[in-house]
Amino acid sequence: MKTPIGVILKGIMEEKGLKAQAVADRLGFARQTIYQSSAKLDMTESEMARWAEALEVTPEEILKRWNKTSASPDLLSQQMERIEQFLKDQVEFQRQQIESQQRQIESQQRTIELLLGKSEGVSSGPDVSRRKLLLPGSYYDTFGHTQVTA
Repeated sequence: MKTPIGVILKGIMEEKGLKAQAVADRLGFARQTIYQSSAKLDMTESEMARWAEALEVTPEEILKRWNKTSASPDLLSQQMERIEQFLKDQVEFQRQQIESQQRQIESQQRTIELLLGKSEGVSSGPDVSRRKLLLPGSYYDTFGHTQVTA
């Protein structure tokens, strides 16, 4: 069983201390695409040339490492560790994305509350700006409801 080429690429990245974002920038990909490449089983010569350039190795070096791999227990253990790390990285990335989106939602909710006059420190009584819209002969009762005088 041949090792996925993506595992070889990830190993080179780790050896060289390259972050996924740096490689993504060099290749013109999104960082997520780099993470997904770890599962890639094969690639064309032109793809390999691009990756080699981005990783600062030769395509031959990638091929040599790829052809050298076999289904030995040690290699499988290393692959499992890399896959596990990849999955942990994915979980962390998704957690950060969710936290960022939650902060955005909270900020938007505060803005909406301010615009609606429901934030702390703002009277919960009738909206003063709406008083201008009342027809002659109408008023607000103590609950903020519009009433019409008879």
